Formats: sequence, structure tokens, C-alpha cells
Amino acid sequence: MSGSTKKSNIALLTEGAAYIQRAKKARRDQVEEIKFDDDARREWLTGFSKRKKAKIEEKRSRAKERDHQAHLDERRKARQELKERAAENVRAVRAAMGLVNGALGLTCANSFGTDLYPDEAGEESPQSEAGPSKPSVAAVEEAEYSDEDQLATVTIIEDFDPSSSAFPPDRRASSSSPPPENAPKRPVVPDMPASSHKAQKAGGHGVYPSSCRRGRVSDEKLIALQGWEFPGRSSATRTASRRTGYGNHKLIHNFVQLAAKAESDKNSTLPDNMKGYHFTGPLRPVYPLSQKRLVPPHIQRPDYADHPQGISMVEAVREKGIKILNKEEIEGMRVVCRMAREVLDTLASHIRPGITTDELDAICHEECIKRNAYPSPLNYNKFPKSVCTSVNEVICHGIPDQRPLVEGDIINLDVTLYYGGFHGDLNATYPVGKVDQESADLMATTKAATDAAIAICKPGLAFREIGNKIEEVVKPKGYGIVRRYTGHGIHNLFHCLPNIVHYGGSKMPGRMEVGQVFTIEPMINLGTANLDHWRDDWTAVTLDGRRSAQFEETILITETGVEILTRPPAASSASKKKKKKSGAKANGSAANGNGTDSGAQTPTTEVAEGVEGLVVDGAE
Repeated sequence: MSGSTKKSNIALLTEGAAYIQRAKKARRDQVEEIKFDDDARREWLTGFSKRKKAKIEEKRSRAKERDHQAHLDERRKARQELKERAAENVRAVRAAMGLVNGALGLTCANSFGTDLYPDEAGEESPQSEAGPSKPSVAAVEEAEYSDEDQLATVTIIEDFDPSSSAFPPDRRASSSSPPPENAPKRPVVPDMPASSHKAQKAGGHGVYPSSCRRGRVSDEKLIALQGWEFPGRSSATRTASRRTGYGNHKLIHNFVQLAAKAESDKNSTLPDNMKGYHFTGPLRPVYPLSQKRLVPPHIQRPDYADHPQGISMVEAVREKGIKILNKEEIEGMRVVCRMAREVLDTLASHIRPGITTDELDAICHEECIKRNAYPSPLNYNKFPKSVCTSVNEVICHGIPDQRPLVEGDIINLDVTLYYGGFHGDLNATYPVGKVDQESADLMATTKAATDAAIAICKPGLAFREIGNKIEEVVKPKGYGIVRRYTGHGIHNLFHCLPNIVHYGGSKMPGRMEVGQVFTIEPMINLGTANLDHWRDDWTAVTLDGRRSAQFEETILITETGVEILTRPPAASSASKKKKKKSGAKANGSAANGNGTDSGAQTPTTEVAEGVEGLVVDGAE
């Protein structure tokens, strides 16, 4: 190849390489331009989105502000209308209360003779003069209205003497009541019935209380009502009549009912946190509670006794399983359970109409102290008393108060003692005097269910079988079995594993073993099993207000069956035979309420006791 050819080829290659470089550079520039355009477009879109979002937010804010302002204007207008209606209703109620006083036998002179309600024209009416009697005037003292819930509370002062010093001197009634001589007389139409509209029109004003229009007052009272009145008083009376005629009659009654409730709450002994609570049944606590009873320092006490919140730090530790008691611990449980039975029997012997549950608490406390034992409920999670007294619809954890027991009540006494480092727990339900058959059947069924559940306990039996057995007894009666509360393990701890459910169909795991100690304490309701709690943080009541009964025993699983640690003291063979004879009469005795006077063992207390001295060996 010649030299010129080589040079031309090299030139071509060099030119080609340069072209390739220029093409690559152009491509890179194009890519960069595209990237720049994409970034600019993205930035522009982002900015547009932000601007659009800001505009939308601004529109929303303005709309919200307009709505808020409109809402405020509407509320302001509604509040003003409410105040106007309130003022009108108060005037109507005041006039109506005067009419009510008249219907109760007060004369119009005495009802309207004082200047309590000046007429709309602002005229002053003459004051009544002295007379033989000074009837009371029911006055509406105040009316408060809430803008939030638009409720009205009216406080009515009854039996308020208009001549008392509480009235201003210029509005105070004198000691006499005859009308002035210039008072206009109403024509009396004694021959026409009080319910006749013609008689009302003939009277000249046609304004009488509803009781007069319906003929529920005598002719003498009607004549007294239409006898005379002061000038200017008929306007208020007519106003009340018009309002009752236009459909506000019910409103006036609502005012009166609210006033009565407010007065009742004012005189109530309930603490502030319980006022306004909707009680499910007729039972009401009676406050104030007595002071916390003291326990001598030499008596051994559980760890929660002196805790400010009543918390047991030992119970707070998570358990790994169900404790098996040794011989020494079992003997300690026997001692404390026997003492708990003695205290319960002594306490039950004092049940009678008229005794308060607080007095029963004092007796229980003293009986515990006599035995150098600590009453376990005291300060347990801040429980204020030494025993739980659950009356009628109270399911459990009733706090003793100042309410006296009445004939026909039923009461559950739940006693627990702490002695020698162990707790002994039991309870029973008792009649107060003569109770109705429904309550007696409830107690008998609950007792039978407890006995039946205890009788099947033995080593290897599943804990859930207890609930199945209880439901087998209770279900045919249609009663409700409380699910919220259970039986529990007990020894040096007040409450621990296992948890014993009292209803059927439970999947509660675990089986009974020798050395386990626990309670069986079914709570049976006449109606629904659902419950509610009072605002004292303790008292559980039936949701439908019907009665509830409960029995409880502490039992020990033995090699041959079960031992009831809280059984009654061993009796002689003669007394056992006597118990067998009286056993058939136990239910009747419970219904009749015999044996609630002071005494140790009575037919009614036998109904409330556990399986008396029974030790079931190898129960199937």
C-alpha cells in the first residue's frame, strides 16, 4: 500500500472518530436538556399542586368560618328564644302554683293576697290583713336553664309563710286574711257543679284549677276559690290558664316534678357522686357511713391492711399455678375457716327487722377482734367495712350503711377472717322476718346448687364441671347465673388461682388435685344474669332490680373426695337427728322467717348454712 493511501485512510478514521464524538456529545446535551425539561415540568407541577391545594384549603377555611359564624348566630338566637320561653314558662308556673294552692283548699285571698307575683302592668295590690290562719304559699324560687342540654331545674319552696322575715317588708303578708271591702266579689253559683263550664262562665272569669273543673273538690272549696280576688291578679291567672289550655299543662307538671327531684336530692344523704344515678331497684343506700373501725396493733394483719390503696403486693405477683397446701397449711386453713363459721353464725343470729347493716358490721368486727383475727374485707382494695352485706337486689360486695332492715328483706352476709397467716371465707343468704315465697325458693335453689356442686368435687374432676352441675340445678327454675364473679383459690392469699366459674358450658382448663383449697359461691338472680354497679365502686346489683341470693363455702380436695372447711361445728347425734326432722321444714321456715331473733342455730340459719358437716368421699 502506498503512503498516500495510508494517509487518506487515517484521515478518514480520524474524521469518523471525531464525528462519533460530536454525535455522543450532541446526544448527551439532548439528554441533559430533556432532564432539565422534566425537572422543570415536575417542579412546575409540584408548585401548581401546592398552589391549588392552598386555594382549596383557603376555600375550606372560609367555608368553615362561615359555618361556624352561622352556627354561633343560630345558637345565640336559640339561646335568646330559650330565655324568652323560660321567662314565659316561669310566669306560667308561678300562676299555676297559685292555682294549685287554691285547689288544695287555700282561698284566693291567701293565694294571691301577697305581692309575690306583680301583674304585667306593674300595679301594686293591697296587702291582706290579719286573719285566723296563715296558710302556706308554694313559690317558685328560682329557675336555671342550661344552654347545652336545655334542661330546666326549678326549686320549689313549699310551706313558705308569706308573713315570715324571709320576705322583704314591703312584700310581707300581715297576720290577717279577710279581703278588703273594695275587693270585687265574684257571684257564687252553688247550684251548678264544679265541672260545669257554664258555672265557670257564670263566675265571671272562667279560671279554676283543673281539680275544680273535674269536680274533685267540694262546693265549699269552690265557693272559697271563686269568692273574691284582688284587682290585677286575674291577669296572671288567665295567663296560666291560657298556657295550660295551649298544651303547656304537661310542661308545668314537668317543672313541678323537676322541683321535687331537686328538693329530694338536696335533702338526700347520698354523696355527690351517687346523686343522679339511676338505681335499678328500690333499694337505696343511707349515708353517711360510719368511721373506719380500728384493729388493735397486736393482731396479725395482711399486707394490704395498711396500704393507702388497699393493694396486696403478694397477690399482685403473677402466679405460676395452683398452690398445693401441705399438712401444716391445711391445718391453718381449718382453724381460720372454723373461726369464720363461728363469726357468721353469731352475726346471723342478730338479723331482725330494724337492725342496720352498719350495726351488723360492728358486731362482725368485734367478733373478729375477740378471736384475735383480722376482718379480711377491711381496706382490701379500699373496701371500707369488715363484712359485705348484700340486701335484696344487691348481688355482692354491699357496703354496710345506716339503712335498717325491713320485714321481707333478704340479706347475704359475706364473712372472711385472716388468722395465723391464712384467710377463711364463706357467706350465706338469710331472710329478714317473713319473706315471700319467690325469695324463699330463690334461696333454697341457690343453696341446693351450691351443695350439689360441692358434692361432686374430687381429685381429677375438671373445674368446669362445677358450673355444669350448678346450671343443671338452676336452669329449670329460669334463674340467671352471674358470670362476672367467680369462686377463687384461697390460703395465705385472699384471692388466687383457680377461678371457679358457676355457669355451664365453660372451657375453663384445669383439674382438681389433692391439697387444693378454693371456694364455690354461685350468685343466682331471679331475673337476668346481667348486672350494674353503684357509684361506690363496689356494690354489684341486678340490672333488672330483682333479687339475688348467694351461698359460699371454702373446700379442700382430699384423697377420697372433698372436705368442707367452713362447715358448721360438729353437733351431737341427738341434735343431728333433730336437724334431720327439721330439714323437711327448712324451706317453709325460710319463707315464714322464723328464728331471726337472737339465738345460735335456728331453722332459717340452717337454710343458709353450707353442706353441714358433710365430707363426700369418692363422690361420683
